[in-house]
Amino acid sequence: MTHMRKKLRTCNNEAIGMSSADSDRERSDDNEHAFEEEKAYRAIAMLVCTAEVPPKSFVNQYFKSYLELVNPLFHISFPNIERHCLGVYEEEKEKIMQVLGSFDGQITLSLDALRHDGKNVLDYVCLTAHFIDGEWKQKNWVINFSCVCGYSLYEPPETTVLKSLSDWDIQSKIASLTLVNHEDYDESAEIIKNKVQEKKLLQLNGQIFRVHCCADTFRLMVEDAFEEIHSFIWNLRRLVLFWKSPPLWHLTFHKLQEAIELESKGEYTVENGYLDLDIPSAKEWEKARTVCKLVGIIYNTAEVLFHTKSPTAGIYLHNIWVLRVSLRKESISSDRFLKSMARKMLKKLDEYWKDTFLLLAVATVMDPRYKMKYIEFSSMKYEGSGGDSPVATVLEAVQSLFYDYAARTLELEKTSSDLPSDPSSSDSEDEVPREVEGLNDPSFGFNCLDEYNQFLLSNSRPPKSDLELYLEEPVLPWNKDFKLLSWWKAASPKYPILSKMARDVLAVPFSLTTSYEAFSSIIKKPDRDLIILSPELMNALMCTRSWFEHPKQH
Repeated sequence: MTHMRKKLRTCNNEAIGMSSADSDRERSDDNEHAFEEEKAYRAIAMLVCTAEVPPKSFVNQYFKSYLELVNPLFHISFPNIERHCLGVYEEEKEKIMQVLGSFDGQITLSLDALRHDGKNVLDYVCLTAHFIDGEWKQKNWVINFSCVCGYSLYEPPETTVLKSLSDWDIQSKIASLTLVNHEDYDESAEIIKNKVQEKKLLQLNGQIFRVHCCADTFRLMVEDAFEEIHSFIWNLRRLVLFWKSPPLWHLTFHKLQEAIELESKGEYTVENGYLDLDIPSAKEWEKARTVCKLVGIIYNTAEVLFHTKSPTAGIYLHNIWVLRVSLRKESISSDRFLKSMARKMLKKLDEYWKDTFLLLAVATVMDPRYKMKYIEFSSMKYEGSGGDSPVATVLEAVQSLFYDYAARTLELEKTSSDLPSDPSSSDSEDEVPREVEGLNDPSFGFNCLDEYNQFLLSNSRPPKSDLELYLEEPVLPWNKDFKLLSWWKAASPKYPILSKMARDVLAVPFSLTTSYEAFSSIIKKPDRDLIILSPELMNALMCTRSWFEHPKQH
C-alpha cells in the first residue's frame, strides 16, 4: 500500500511536469516566504521610530482592512507596536550612550518649552544634546521629552533635566544650556548650573553657561510693542474682515504695514463704506506707524537670522550688534512715544546681550573669517572710542578657554605617558660595558654643557601656541557659502588643541527655533499624534526620530 502511494505521488508529479526536486524546491520557497509576525512588527516599529508616521495609523480600521487583504494572518495590535517601538528605543539608546560616553569633548544642552491647550493645559519640555562629533558633523539628539505640568502632575523643569543627565551619565560633560528667555526658567537654569558645577569646573566660571534663545527674546520685544497698540490691532481686525492669520508676529507686522499704506492713500473713510465708529483716529494711526517702524527693525534682523540656513555665531553677533545700535539711536528720539518704546525694547535686548555676548563673541573668533579682527572693527564702529570696548574682555576669555584646553590635553598626555612600559624594552646596566661609560656621557669633552643649554633656553623663544598661530594668520575673505565645520576638520591637524575648543564652542545653538517657527507669538505646540501616547512611547519616539539620520532627498 505504501509502495502504491509513492508511485501515485510520482505519477502525479510527472503528470504536471514536476520532478521530486521541483517539489522540494517549492516547499522550500513556501518556508522562505512564510509570514513572520515579529519581523513585521519590527519593520513597523522602525518606520514609526525613524519617520513622522503616527503609530496609531497602523490600527486605523481602513489600514487594518488593507492588511487583511494583503495578509489575513497578520492581526495587528497597538500594544505589540508599542512594545517593539520601545524595544527599538532601548537598543538605540544603548548605542547613543556609548557614543556620548566615549565622546572626548563637551556637550551643550537646549531646553525647549511646549504647551498643549485642550481641556487641560499641559506643559512639555524637550531636552536636546548638541555636539560636534569626531568627523565634524553637528549632532542634535533629543534625550528626553516629557510632560512637566498638567492634571495633578507638576515636576519642575530642572528636575527633569537633572534626572536625564544622571540617566545618560553625562553630568561631567555639560558646557552650557540654551533655553527660553523667561523669568520662570531663571531659577531652573541656576539650579541646573549649580548641580553641573558639582561634577565639573564650568568654563569661565560659569559666565557662558546660560544661553538665551534669540527668537524668544525677539518675540518678547515685539509683544511689548504690539501691546501698546492692542486696541488698534483689535479694531483693525474688525475693520479688515479678511484679516485672519496664524499666531506669527511677522504676519501681524505685514498686515499693519499694508493697512498703514492703504490709510495713507485714503482707503479707510466713510465715503469708502467704512463706519466712522470703526475707523482709528489720526493719533492711533501715528502710534501704529511708530510701532511698525520699531518692529520693522527687529524683523529685518530676524529675517536674516532665521531664514539663513545654519547661521553662524558671527551672523548672530553682527546682526544683533546692528540691532542694538539702531534701537539706541531711536531711544534718543524727540518723539516721546518712539523714545519710550525703543528704550523698552532696548532694555530687553541689553539683558540678552549681557548674558550672551561673551559666548557669541568667542564663537565668532573661532570663525577664520572674523577672528579678533572683527571684534576690534565692530567695537570701533558701533561702540566708538568713548564706549566700553569689549576687545580686551573677549581676548582674555578666548585665551583663558584655550589655556584650559591646553592644560587638559597636557594632563591626558601625562596620564598616558605614566602608564608602565614594557620592562623588556629597557636595557639593563649589565649590558653597558664600564670601560665606555665616559664615551656615552653626553657632556664628555664639553664640561660646560649644562651652562650652554641654559644659555640657549634663555635666548630662544618658546614655540607659538595654536591660538597665537591662528590669530596671527590673515582672516579669510568673506564668503556666505563658507563651510565652517569643513574648514576646521581640515585645519584640526594644524591646530590640535584649538580645534577641540572650536568644536565645543561652535556646537552651541543660539536659538531654539528657526524658519517661520521663530516668529511664533505663542508658546510652541507639541505634536498631537505624540502626546496622546503613553509617556514612555512619546519620549521614545521623540528621541529616536532625532537619532536616526535621514537620507537627503534628491
